[in-house]
Amino acid sequence: MKGTPEEDVVAAHGIQYLSSHGHFFDQSWAKIMETDKDAIELVNEDIAHHVILEKDSWRGMKKCCPIVSGGLNPVRLKPFIDVMGNVDFITTMGSGVHAHPEGTRSGAKALVQACDAYLQEIDITDYSKNHRELAQAIEFFPEK
Repeated sequence: MKGTPEEDVVAAHGIQYLSSHGHFFDQSWAKIMETDKDAIELVNEDIAHHVILEKDSWRGMKKCCPIVSGGLNPVRLKPFIDVMGNVDFITTMGSGVHAHPEGTRSGAKALVQACDAYLQEIDITDYSKNHRELAQAIEFFPEK
């Protein structure tokens, strides 16, 4: 996750889906000869986002799930899901869980509650009225 949010999402989707429908043909992300510049350009363009990735060396990896970390906590979960467009990712929220005022178990509960609120399309502040761990996380973690 070192590019723009759009580039990161394209890269994450690129490693998740080993084949996709292209402009002219269906592509499975196998080896293409380095001399075939036209094919390489087509392969590097993500069909869903129409973004050209300059470095796309991980395209041929076995299917995997993107892992996101770095300053995330239950309060910051919704904006990240909005960028990704789904909840099909793994997050390694170290301090976002372990630093919860009531410890790791409550931090994990707050994270699940934040995700549940997102999936039910309920603002986390409203959802936290009946979910103590999430309410504590909202009070403890800064919004930005």
